[in-house]
Amino acid sequence: GPLVSPEFRSDQPIADSVSLSAQWKGSACFLGNTLLFRFFDKLSRRPNRYCPYSELLNDVWGAPRSHASIRNVAKRLRDKLSDAGMKRVANAIDGSVPGHYALLLDRLG
Repeated sequence: GPLVSPEFRSDQPIADSVSLSAQWKGSACFLGNTLLFRFFDKLSRRPNRYCPYSELLNDVWGAPRSHASIRNVAKRLRDKLSDAGMKRVANAIDGSVPGHYALLLDRLG
């Protein structure tokens, strides 16, 4: 299987840059070379850490965008993960702290 860096737990969702998919517990959700993949990659590399919009725009978009753009990508990502049978991962993407998003591992249950 793919090599996973040691800081990843086996039950932790990862963004696989070879298949361009979100992977968790044997499931995969193809995202392609998209903002959705880059957004998921960003959050999954630092789980349980709230990432400010400014950092997301810099690292994911590489350009200034409206905050609505970030929320739109988060919603599309959640929908896509849910449709792929990864509803728990979708629910772990938290935007409840204003101006921030995080992937909260304790929500994976």
